[in-house]
Formats: sequence, C-alpha cells, structure tokens
Amino acid sequence: MKNFLAGITHLVTSLNVAATMGIFILTSIVVGDVLGRVFFNKPIPGVPELAKLSIVAITFLQIPYVMLVGRHIRCNVILERMSPAWQKGFEVLTYAIGMVVFAMFFYGGWDLMVTAWEIGEYEGEGALRVPTTPNRTIIELGSLLMIILCCWEMVKAIKTPVRKFNQRKRD
Repeated sequence: MKNFLAGITHLVTSLNVAATMGIFILTSIVVGDVLGRVFFNKPIPGVPELAKLSIVAITFLQIPYVMLVGRHIRCNVILERMSPAWQKGFEVLTYAIGMVVFAMFFYGGWDLMVTAWEIGEYEGEGALRVPTTPNRTIIELGSLLMIILCCWEMVKAIKTPVRKFNQRKRD
C-alpha cells in the first residue's frame, strides 16, 4: 500500500509541475496575443479557444496536488469551536462528500471522454481547432486522483484517535 501511495504522490506532483508549466505557456501566449493586438493590430489566432480549454486542464491537473498538500481553502471559524469528536466527524463527512462529488464528475465524463477518443472530437472553428480528448482525459484522471486522495484522507481521519484529532498535523 505504501508503494501505491508513493506512486500516487509522485504522479500528483508531476501533474502539478506540468500544470505549472502550462500556466507559464498560457500566460506567454496571452501576453503575446495582447501585445500583437495592441501594437500590430494582429492578435494570435485561436487564443480564446486555447485559453478556455487550458484553464480546465490546468485546474484538474493541480487540484489533486492541492488536496495532497492540504492547501484547500477552508473556514475554521466554526470548526475550531467544535469538540475534537465533532471535528473528526465533520472531516470524515467532508472527505466522503468529496469522494461522491468527484465520482459524479468521473462517471458523468467517462462516456464523453470515450466518445471524444472514438470520433476525434475537436473544439473551435476557423482559426484554431483544438482536440478535446486531452482535456476530457485530464478531467477523468484528476477526478480519479481526487477520489483516491479523499479516500486516503478519510481513512487517516478515521484512524486518528479523537483525543489527538485537533492537534494533528497534515502528513
């Protein structure tokens, strides 16, 4: 099991690095588009389509890493006022909800991904036609990784004794 989790950690970290490079590339393209539009009245064709698809891919590549390192936004105002037992129960519940939500993403997107691969689906007209298969695959992979990570975190929360729950640090 440790090898499996180590593999997941390595994969999630690698996908985060790829997404970060994607952000740099997308930013460079958008800056080039704006500069071309302002100074030469010649924008780079297809930038809006590319940006629209890239943002979704970047999000689903990075969200598992955010989960892995425990950096999701959370409001502790109410949580801090709960007893350790309630904190533990609330955390287990939130991870269970996360698993269900990402399972719905995964289930809802599977047929769309398969169809996109079968028919060679593209998005965009004219200036730039972008294949949708990478995005649809990234959404499925990101959702699957989130299901795994939510399950992992839920099991850790369940195993943590209540008396130590409000003192625990993220691994």
